[in-house]
Amino acid sequence: MPFLKIASVYGATINTWLALFNMIPFGMFDGKKILRWNKIIYGVMVAIGIILLLFTQSAMTY
Repeated sequence: MPFLKIASVYGATINTWLALFNMIPFGMFDGKKILRWNKIIYGVMVAIGIILLLFTQSAMTY
């Protein structure tokens, strides 16, 4: 794998994990505010994060 592809995949994976961590509906995280505002949007955002995480994990196997 070329270095740029490896760095991009690791960067996307770390960014996706941070986004999902931030969506935890606890304390001062954004997840609590979004869940309180609109439960459907919260569910969509978490689902997008999980899909992106699965996509980045499958990109790491190559």
